[in-house]
Amino acid sequence: MSGKDFSRQTVPTETIHDIIDLLADDKTALCSCATTSQAFLPRAREHLYRNIVLDGHALEKLISLNDALESPALAPLVKTLSLSRLAVITFHHESRGCPIVLVPDLLPFHRLSCLRSLVLEEIHLHRPEDLVRIAGQLPQLERLVCDKLVVRSVDAFGPPDEMAVTAKPQSMPSSLPVLKEFVVRHGTWDHAVFADRLLRDYQRSVTSLESVEVSFGGTADALPWAPVLRAAGALLHTVVISMADHSPTHEGAHASSASSHLFSLPPEFPNYHTYILDNLAHCRSLRSILLKHHPHYTSIFSLQSLSFLEALCAVLERRLPPFPALEQLELWSIDRDGCTVSVSPELSTRLAHSLLDREAYPAFERLTVRVLSQFWVYDPDLWPRADTGQRVNALKDRLIRRWREAFAAFDEAPAVTLEVFLRG
Repeated sequence: MSGKDFSRQTVPTETIHDIIDLLADDKTALCSCATTSQAFLPRAREHLYRNIVLDGHALEKLISLNDALESPALAPLVKTLSLSRLAVITFHHESRGCPIVLVPDLLPFHRLSCLRSLVLEEIHLHRPEDLVRIAGQLPQLERLVCDKLVVRSVDAFGPPDEMAVTAKPQSMPSSLPVLKEFVVRHGTWDHAVFADRLLRDYQRSVTSLESVEVSFGGTADALPWAPVLRAAGALLHTVVISMADHSPTHEGAHASSASSHLFSLPPEFPNYHTYILDNLAHCRSLRSILLKHHPHYTSIFSLQSLSFLEALCAVLERRLPPFPALEQLELWSIDRDGCTVSVSPELSTRLAHSLLDREAYPAFERLTVRVLSQFWVYDPDLWPRADTGQRVNALKDRLIRRWREAFAAFDEAPAVTLEVFLRG
């Protein structure tokens, strides 16, 4: 059949689609199909443009994509777009490349009328407002991931800073897409400004959220996002959030975002845990909660840090249960030289008493605990991120057994599963 036009064959269109669909993950085969026959072209092109990924030194691909998106036939085919570590090779940056700044007109985003998912990883921005302007051009966007974004570095590839300052200000969009999933992790891009914008000007995009992840490790950068979680309460069913072990009186409290330094904790909250969990308590549709506890790690005496679990128990024990639909709770914690940092027998009993109350939490069925093992070093004085190598492998079974014993009440409960894992 080679050399013939398959459009003249009697093969049903559905069969052609089934054949092309089997090649969905094979870009080379899809390109061959697209150039073989007009009958193959539309379906092959759908798969070729559905998921676009640009990573690293991708200036030529970026230019090619820019040209392709000018076609009204191709742009609507793009459903997911992932941009990661975009850079261009220059004379001064031959090895790692010079970062490309993401500006609203870098790509014809306004043509991506059917884009559902936008993932940005280690991307440089001039200002947080540019992300708002980009999202405002994507009417069907449902998923936005902002992973380790940074403000524009001095040597980034893009319009000079003075041009950005003196250029005519671009207007902000009147509305943003109705998001379902939002993820923000780490970075130094003043994300608190973005959080404030969402709350102040784009409430509709917040109240539609079903899943949110806010992960900032051991910093206090999750704090500006607590009101966003509260505002998203009606439909929100999944939350992942970091719980840094800081309080207003702790001298080591820090944040990677400048705006987070300006955050003032209301006086009725003794620490950051109580503030975040109080906002979370307004999300009564939550079915899955993951809390990443990050205790202090700059003192050898930081072997007990119970304020996190105390705050969680206090919220769960409220007269009106805050999470009546809760099905699973996952806790990230730390093991330091054989000490269960954030758990005591009393707090474990309180947690079990609350979550195993079928009147308060009738759907609860799973507690997952993920443990990071640490050991103390004296130069510099701190708890390293993880205890790696032969020692942790040798103690793995003992470590997991110790944490299972810490939550033994859940292990003995009917219809409830306790899982304990070691995370690296």
